[in-house]
Amino acid sequence: MIFDKKGRFQGAMNEAKQYLKRIEYLDKLIQIKVDQVGTLKQRAVSTEVKLSADRVQTSISGDKFGNCICSAVDTEAEIDGLIDELCDIKEVAKNTIAEMDDVVEKEVLYDRYFLYKSMTQISVAIGRSVRQTQRIHGSALSSFGLLMGFSIENATSDVV
Repeated sequence: MIFDKKGRFQGAMNEAKQYLKRIEYLDKLIQIKVDQVGTLKQRAVSTEVKLSADRVQTSISGDKFGNCICSAVDTEAEIDGLIDELCDIKEVAKNTIAEMDDVVEKEVLYDRYFLYKSMTQISVAIGRSVRQTQRIHGSALSSFGLLMGFSIENATSDVV
């Protein structure tokens, strides 16, 4: 098992980081899906529908308008599920961060994983060097991970 300088298990830190990174990942994925829906709706609006009683269509391409609308509806349903997941993760993360003791650690995690700030931006905001901010970030991730229950049970058996 691998421990940090304060004797905390690094697996908790790594799991915490992956958990918190999921917030940004889902946020970006939702935005991509929203853009896709916009494109599909625009394509549906610009699709020309021709009705003709004399023509028989044998190709599989079928109804482009209907396909665009169906795809948009399916993607919107997928977006709803992603938003639910994002809200759940954010709520758990915010509540866990609120339980942490160190105010600076709370600020670092919030700025990094909810406001998507870089370490440089965070270091300016808290008045510390980038290296100190990285250390605080690591410590905050360990604290967060332990509060979340990410612990030695989830670890691999690496030797120190």
